[in-house]
Amino acid sequence: MTNQTFCRTCGAEILETSEICPKCGVRQCGVRQFGVIQNQIKNPGFAAVASCLWVGLGQIYNGEIGKGLLFMVIQMVNALLVWHESTSDFALRTLILNL
Repeated sequence: MTNQTFCRTCGAEILETSEICPKCGVRQCGVRQFGVIQNQIKNPGFAAVASCLWVGLGQIYNGEIGKGLLFMVIQMVNALLVWHESTSDFALRTLILNL
């Protein structure tokens, strides 16, 4: 016999492994598949704060690891370009002032 549970929205009896309730169509969070809880709800506030602290951390927290790493690499390239431009501009100004 399969394990039954109830829809979190309409209360209809559904399979424990059902991702979507067939009666109301609402996605069930925390669906148990192969003994592991899938689709855990992540805290969007924590993801936003993590992204503010370091670009890409919010994406990694949400499980989008590739996207988060890509954002980190892009941000590092941007930081290097800004640093390079600021140091070359500083060297140019110093050279002009010494003339």
